[in-house]
Amino acid sequence: MISSSNEVVKQIKSMLKSDDVRLVVTKSSRTEYVIIDDIVWYGDIGKAFNKHSVILLRIVNAEFAKRLTELDSNI
Repeated sequence: MISSSNEVVKQIKSMLKSDDVRLVVTKSSRTEYVIIDDIVWYGDIGKAFNKHSVILLRIVNAEFAKRLTELDSNI
């Protein structure tokens, strides 16, 4: 699941090597994040792709990832 700008979504799609990946893009107005399995990457995702110095939080928590997914699916 990706909550980010269209540019970031395009960059992530171009990096995917497998057709077995399901990509869900949300239209959330909150900060950017990417959920991969039970890992949430939270922060300025877009700036990371442009080689800026950024801080990203890596949160490994299945319940948090599930809850964040549920919150955005209700928007």
